[in-house]
Amino acid sequence: MKKLLFLFSIISLACSFNTDGPDNNNTNNNNQCGDGTIQTGESCDDNNTQNSDGCNSSCLVEAGWVCVGEPSVCTMSCGNGTIDTGETCDDENTNDNDGCSSNCVVESGWVCTGEPSVCTEGCGNGFVTDSEQCDDFNLDDGDGCSSTCTIEYGYSCTGTPSVCTSTCGDGLIASDEACDDDNTNASDGCTDQCTITNGWYCTGEPSVCTTQCGDGFVTIDEECDDGNTGDNDGCDNNCTVENNYECSGEPSICFITWYDTSYNYRKKLTISGTMILANLADFPVLFTLKGDSEVAAVANEDGSDFVVTGPDGTTLLNSEVQYWDSTEGNLYIWVKMPVLTHQTDSSVYLYYGNPAAVPNSDSGPVWSNNFAGVYHLSENGSGVANEFRDSTSNENHGTSDADRVPTRAVGKWAFAQNFSDSAPVDAIRLGLIDDSQWTGLTVEAWVNGVDTGDDRIFAKTWGNGGDETAWMVGKQGANKMRMRTNTDDITVTAGTAFPTNTWIHMAFTWSPGTITVYRNGVTDAVDTIDGTSLYQNPTDVYPHIGNAPAFDRAFDGLIQEVRVSRVARSSAWLETQFNNLDDPSSFITVGLQEEHP
Repeated sequence: MKKLLFLFSIISLACSFNTDGPDNNNTNNNNQCGDGTIQTGESCDDNNTQNSDGCNSSCLVEAGWVCVGEPSVCTMSCGNGTIDTGETCDDENTNDNDGCSSNCVVESGWVCTGEPSVCTEGCGNGFVTDSEQCDDFNLDDGDGCSSTCTIEYGYSCTGTPSVCTSTCGDGLIASDEACDDDNTNASDGCTDQCTITNGWYCTGEPSVCTTQCGDGFVTIDEECDDGNTGDNDGCDNNCTVENNYECSGEPSICFITWYDTSYNYRKKLTISGTMILANLADFPVLFTLKGDSEVAAVANEDGSDFVVTGPDGTTLLNSEVQYWDSTEGNLYIWVKMPVLTHQTDSSVYLYYGNPAAVPNSDSGPVWSNNFAGVYHLSENGSGVANEFRDSTSNENHGTSDADRVPTRAVGKWAFAQNFSDSAPVDAIRLGLIDDSQWTGLTVEAWVNGVDTGDDRIFAKTWGNGGDETAWMVGKQGANKMRMRTNTDDITVTAGTAFPTNTWIHMAFTWSPGTITVYRNGVTDAVDTIDGTSLYQNPTDVYPHIGNAPAFDRAFDGLIQEVRVSRVARSSAWLETQFNNLDDPSSFITVGLQEEHP
């Protein structure tokens, strides 16, 4: 038994020393990092797995080292001026803070190029280095951090990348500030954002800001600014609103104050001063619009919304609409002008476009300056009593017998009456005009006759004789007039031949001792007559237009605008009146339509 046990032990020991079997060969072929052999995936193997010796624990060459051979022998390469594997720079030293670190890695905020590496600070890369005041990740100027990474004037910069801001109100004008007046008051020209308010001008540091009248900007200390420093245009040279003006907007648009906002539109009508022969007061002017489609589009069909003011736009003037055609846009409106000045333009405002207006509800009389009777003769007569209206407050209206009514026709302006001298002759009998206290007289009419015969146009007469006429304008080859005073009578036929089929203005004036005959505003004749008052016997004589039916000498042709006044009008008055009615387009200039803002 002992022999068997011993033999078994010997065999087991022998077997344990057998190293040539296949299992042992497989174990020796399992190579690993640190075995001194450079295998696939390894760049070095220094027969250990230690770090920081050039070949790290993963058998990769560490930055700044060079490894050769098997097992690898590693030596440091950083600082040799050559960029080796694992290095991003090599500036031939191993100093830190010079751009290329002691491990040959480019330091933050630096740029390194070449071998050996030349490193410079990288302004604009967002890293603030020791030599930079800021770095906002760009090389732009004017944003607080300049293209050389210095903090710009008036800014402060913090952080990496740098965030730069200016401080409005510190009195320093940064590049993103137009001004800085050392405060953040928004209403002193330099706003709380350090921008210049429109209409202000700022200079210096801290900024001193002032306004400038005439630049078109309305500032806190200006009422208006129309872009100029002229006066009399609504906004004066101190940028204050002038009397009777309203101004709005920038630049300011100024307009004469509006009479009444119920009237939506107006036009400025200007009288040429060259047509005014002298300074005249309370003078009735005929303003006309011909074919005005703008007015026709918005004015009331009955003309009830036409009112006229003086040049201030608010003072209502007395006016009378003679005729309005809302289809054609033709308007004839009389306005009493308080003053007309020789050689000086005068203006009024015609307002319209008020659907709720009442005709002339606020206007006063036009014909109050010593007019005893005014007859436009625009009516379409039918024989009705008092249908030919006296425009004065005297109400001496005219009437024609049913078979003696003249026919309405186109006149010098608007309409006239066409008188026939065929029996029964046409005539208009006026109211009883009391001229017993008069110490002056003007009789006038616009006429267009078909012949030069001996006719009466407008007369107060009770027979055919010269001594049977109180006053008369007519024709007999030329202009003819007659009158009788309390002590004398006279007949005057004067001037060139009476023109047929032509409109002319005929007039004569009387003041004690003198009679003057006019044609078209120009003196035709001057004569003398005794007496200080008009003849009054009989006392119930009714004036007629177109002759009295009971007598001969009936007029054949057109008559309009017949007037009689209790004073002797001046030659300047009559010539100015002729200028107005003969050529309205030269007498009046019509301005542009204005709409209430």
